[in-house]
Amino acid sequence: NFVTSLAVVRPSTGVGPVIHSSARFRVVVSIVRAATLLWLTTCATDETKLDEAGVETQALLAPITLNAVADTRVSDWLPVTNYGTGTTLNIASVTFDDTELSLVRFDQAAIVSGVGTGTLQSATLELTIDAVSLGFIGGHAAAHRMTRSWTENGATWLCANDTDHGAVGQFVNNCPLQDRWGLEYWSFYPRPYVSTPTATALLAPGQTGIVSLDVTA
Repeated sequence: NFVTSLAVVRPSTGVGPVIHSSARFRVVVSIVRAATLLWLTTCATDETKLDEAGVETQALLAPITLNAVADTRVSDWLPVTNYGTGTTLNIASVTFDDTELSLVRFDQAAIVSGVGTGTLQSATLELTIDAVSLGFIGGHAAAHRMTRSWTENGATWLCANDTDHGAVGQFVNNCPLQDRWGLEYWSFYPRPYVSTPTATALLAPGQTGIVSLDVTA
């Protein structure tokens, strides 16, 4: 088992990871949306080889790369706005309080097909950081396993699937009761992700480029 739907948070229809951050003062981390990848390493269950110590080990197969099939960000500044058509996945916070999270999902069927009859050895979430705001004084990005379904064009800060984005609907919370979730720690609605992060990555002021998180667990 490993994370297929994530919430990415600053200290992220199927389930997946949420990504968030943690740091002090206002900070925004911008992630290139089209460059979010999942790398899988597998080994053949019926093929072995000897390592340098003469111990029999399973032979690793070529890595498998999967692109996200759905991703978006949500913001408590505009809690009924959907960002499913945006080009970046922001994660942000203000003095320990998350204000923007990003959601990422990978195709479970493609994962099963890629692993095939082999054995999964590792799964790595790869994010490409476009920018880290100057107010960022150091912290981390954390990937959490999502515990419920959500949609790319319906997810908002308040809702897993708010589909009314018309002239009036985009300014009103139209979320059905069964799709309401609580991203804040104090919310009385269910939190849609596991509190303990699957993986974390350190971020530095002004950092750009690739950040990898081990989401095998």
